[in-house]
Amino acid sequence: MNQTKNRHSTRLKGYDYSSPGVYFVTICSADRICRFGDIQNGEIFLSPIGQILEIEWRQLYLQFPHIQPGISVAMPNHFHGIIEIKDLIPSASQQRSVNGSPAGSLGTIIGQFKSKTTRRIWKISGIKTPVWQRNYYEHVVRNETEWAQIVEYIQTNPLRWDEDQLNPIVL
Repeated sequence: MNQTKNRHSTRLKGYDYSSPGVYFVTICSADRICRFGDIQNGEIFLSPIGQILEIEWRQLYLQFPHIQPGISVAMPNHFHGIIEIKDLIPSASQQRSVNGSPAGSLGTIIGQFKSKTTRRIWKISGIKTPVWQRNYYEHVVRNETEWAQIVEYIQTNPLRWDEDQLNPIVL
């Protein structure tokens, strides 16, 4: 049976994810394996792999000059970040990337982030297993209050690791 037919999209129907706006994303590691770092006393200590995630996130604007990557945190088995799409790309809705998303859209940006980090991780580790879980979670940030709440959530996420639903010990 084709598993992709059983997947339910978390995307807002009819929403243009290439339009200017602020987006909160969460991307999980493949099989939720803890490989990005370790949390001790509420502080994240990134592995070399986790450091790659932080570097590539901050450099996303080099490939996508119409965006501003915001605050982020690499957790042991997932990554949270805020990304702002500042400008429409001319005719982005007509252009398509390799994954079928509009060029410059959130899906294309996250796809490139996952691809670039995977290549770098494979290079340093020598292991060619999947790094990322398929897809990602996104939330369209609708106002300043929500933005502030999400920033606080990201900043304090390591402090809540012991209760985090993505922590394999909690599951």
